[in-house]
Amino acid sequence: TGRLTNDQCYVNEVENRTFEGAMASTGTTLIQPQGRIAPAFFEKETGEAHGSLPGTGGCFVLVTKDEHIIHPHNSRSKSLHELSKDEEPDFMTFDGGKEIVVRGDTSFVLTDNSLSAYERSSKKLIWLRRNFSAHRIILAGDFLFAGSTDKVFGISTNNGLPVWESDVAGTVYALAAAQQSIY
Repeated sequence: TGRLTNDQCYVNEVENRTFEGAMASTGTTLIQPQGRIAPAFFEKETGEAHGSLPGTGGCFVLVTKDEHIIHPHNSRSKSLHELSKDEEPDFMTFDGGKEIVVRGDTSFVLTDNSLSAYERSSKKLIWLRRNFSAHRIILAGDFLFAGSTDKVFGISTNNGLPVWESDVAGTVYALAAAQQSIY
């Protein structure tokens, strides 16, 4: 209905914010992307603002199971920045990164011309596939799926090699997986 129906709900009006993209949560903190401005932190229980991430923003934020935060570090160039709240706050940076998927200890990173996998605990490259062009990646089961222009690829997470491809009409800007199908 759009109405507040209990005491656990609140409305917090904010000024001078440019919310853009889906919120992420660490469990106690909400993180809201703001486009060209750095993502903002809000206390989940009260909605109170608590600062922002470093950098100049981007339209998405990803929170990993170990509560690392990944976001575009600069709204003017492609780069993904992974932050930790522990002793090493600047955990990893992926120059040229435009898409990322994280599963356990592995980050899969898409750039304009490559797809790669990194071991997060050691920060070492697992595999790299150069001359790979795609717009989006998702993870479904043991495969990455990459949407490109006129094609969708199924890619092994073990070695980055394509195991399946299908022709599509046009450019793939979004992907979803459900019930053993790709949409």
